[in-house]
Amino acid sequence: TSLHTTRTSTTTAPTTSSHTSSTALQSRLSDLRNRSSKLQQSLTQQLATSPSGQKLLHIGPSLSTIPPDLHTLLTNLNPLLVDVEKYKERCASELVTIKKNSDEIRRAERRSENARDCALIYQDLVAGERDVAIA
Repeated sequence: TSLHTTRTSTTTAPTTSSHTSSTALQSRLSDLRNRSSKLQQSLTQQLATSPSGQKLLHIGPSLSTIPPDLHTLLTNLNPLLVDVEKYKERCASELVTIKKNSDEIRRAERRSENARDCALIYQDLVAGERDVAIA
């Protein structure tokens, strides 16, 4: 019987203490909510008196669409950001390839123009030789 009494008193003591701390926490939470509400009203009044504050109050409701948990937002955006980085790397690689190809095309175009010029000069020389041979 004494063991049972000891167990019962040991069991009820933490319950009473946790109940007391729970009540204290609820009271503290209520006080903090009241204080927050008063501070919010004071801030709203101060913002309402200045033009820039009025602009902030105007955009305030739109801020409610922002996710409250930034960690969740980062977690959800991380795969997208990784994909965007990979896409950016592929685009940069393709840009380098395109630039190299463009340089090669320009080089070939210059060679072609030079070859045409050389062909015209050669034709002029051949025509000049014929003119000299005929004369």
